[in-house]
Amino acid sequence: MTVEHTINPNSDNHSELAYRESLSWLYRQTRGSEPRDPARMARLIEALSLEMPARSVHVVGTNGKGTVTSMIAAGVAAAGVDSGSFLSPHVEDFRERISVNGRPIDPQQVVEFVDLVRSVGLPSAPAFFEITLAMALHHFKRS
Repeated sequence: MTVEHTINPNSDNHSELAYRESLSWLYRQTRGSEPRDPARMARLIEALSLEMPARSVHVVGTNGKGTVTSMIAAGVAAAGVDSGSFLSPHVEDFRERISVNGRPIDPQQVVEFVDLVRSVGLPSAPAFFEITLAMALHHFKRS
């Protein structure tokens, strides 16, 4: 799997390396042969003291999800309300997946969250999508 090279231009080499290593670890997190299990996501959310936002819009479908999400975020912003977006998949840069008010998550926040998840002892390891969704919830909570 390719690790993106798009990083914060103001970061130092150590930060860049930490970001790339965090993405590399994240991409290796799979369910393996384990079945899909909502309880695994629930355990991760509970372990990190996260919760789903009270108000949210879930956009699904084959094509146009990113465009629709951007249009909804623009409408919410025009009303003066903050919004967070979680998109899957990303096109060029992992940070496209998570943004608040159109600003993508900072690489250092990705590194810090990966470190946090790695330090939490869970009975079964969460998979990439579960970790990424939890990262988005964490970022929304902090923003």
